[in-house]
Amino acid sequence: MTEITGLSMPWHDVITWMFVLANGGRIVAYLPQIMSAWYCPSGAKSVSILTWSYFAFAHLTALLYALFVLHDSRSVWMFSGNLGATACLVGLLLWKRQRYRQSLLGPRRDERAGVAKIEMPSLLSTSINRGTS
Repeated sequence: MTEITGLSMPWHDVITWMFVLANGGRIVAYLPQIMSAWYCPSGAKSVSILTWSYFAFAHLTALLYALFVLHDSRSVWMFSGNLGATACLVGLLLWKRQRYRQSLLGPRRDERAGVAKIEMPSLLSTSINRGTS
């Protein structure tokens, strides 16, 4: 055993705990990027889809490595969390960019062509309009 900061602990245990804390904290560290993308009115253009897609792919490979090579359930859970957070961010970015592009294009093509958009009234709005409950 090697003494580290007054504790008698093997180096591999210290490194393992550093790994767990760093990777567990990384899941929380994604939140500012997710919030920034969520609230950005211009399609979150300042957040790179390519970079975050690559991070998601890297987490997928780490998850597969932990699952099939290491057979370590703690690592599997940790890399699953990282993959889930990065995949959520990539999905959010794709959705925000699509919505932003649609807002720039204006009305849908069928509405521009003069095709009437038919909206079906809900049962609640029909009963309110008739004065019934």
